[in-house]
Amino acid sequence: MRTLVTNDDGVRSLGLHWLARAARDHGLDPYVAAPSEERSGASASLSGLETDQGPVAKPFEAASLDGIEAWGVEGAPAFIVRGCAGGDLCEVPGLVLSGINRGPNTGSMILHSGTVGAAFTAASHGIPAIAFSSSGTDPQHEETHVAVVSRVLAWFCEREWPSDGAPVLNVNIPDVAPADFQGLTRARLATFGTVEAERGRVGEGYVSVSIQQADDDDSDHTDEALLRAGWATVTALQAPCESRTPGLRGLSFRAEAQ
Repeated sequence: MRTLVTNDDGVRSLGLHWLARAARDHGLDPYVAAPSEERSGASASLSGLETDQGPVAKPFEAASLDGIEAWGVEGAPAFIVRGCAGGDLCEVPGLVLSGINRGPNTGSMILHSGTVGAAFTAASHGIPAIAFSSSGTDPQHEETHVAVVSRVLAWFCEREWPSDGAPVLNVNIPDVAPADFQGLTRARLATFGTVEAERGRVGEGYVSVSIQQADDDDSDHTDEALLRAGWATVTALQAPCESRTPGLRGLSFRAEAQ
C-alpha cells in the first residue's frame, strides 16, 4: 500500500526515518514528504508555498532513510497531506503515518499538534491515518519505538475499515529501554495533556517547547498518566464532524421578502 509518512518536526528528524523504515519493513510502500523545517504546533494549518506546478519541494536524502524516497516541503504537515490527497505531491496514498514526534501529544492539547493535525487532514479526505509521538524530546530508544509502531501497523492493516469514515489513531510511545517498557494499552485522553510547539521572542529565534497543563483531577488511566508510567498508549480519535449537541432547534428562520 502506498503510504505517506510525514511529521511536524521536519524532514531531518530521526523519528520520521524510524517510522518510514518500520512501514517498509511491514510491507508498505512508504513515501516521505515532510516540512523542510520544523512546524511544531501547526495543528491543521494549510500554510505553505506553491507554484503553478504545485507545492514547493526538494528531494532529501539521508543514510538513515536507507533509500526511501523523501522530499522536504515548504509547508505545514496538513498542507502536505492535502497536497498528497489531491495527487499534487505524490500518488494518492492509502494510508498516512505522521511522526514519530519529538515529545508527546496527549490529552485535549492534541488540538494544537501538527502531528495529529496531519492525521485529521488525511481522515477528512477519506484516508486512514495514525499519529505517533514519543515521550522523549530527543528520542533515544529506537527499538522500543519500532516495536510499538510494528504492533500497531500489524493490527491496523489486518482490519477492513468502513468507507464512510476513515479511522484516526493517536499513539504515544515512552522513550524507555525495552526492559523498562510496560506494553501497549488503550487510553482515554487526559483533560489537558502535553503538546510540542514553537515559540519565539522578539529579537530572537524560534525554539521548540513542551506545553503542559496539570491534570489533577484525572485518573491513572489517561494517556498522559500511562505514558509517564512506561506504557505506550493508543486512542481512537474522530476527525471534525457535525455534532448533534447542542441541539439547534428554534434557531433557524426564513428571511422576509423585501
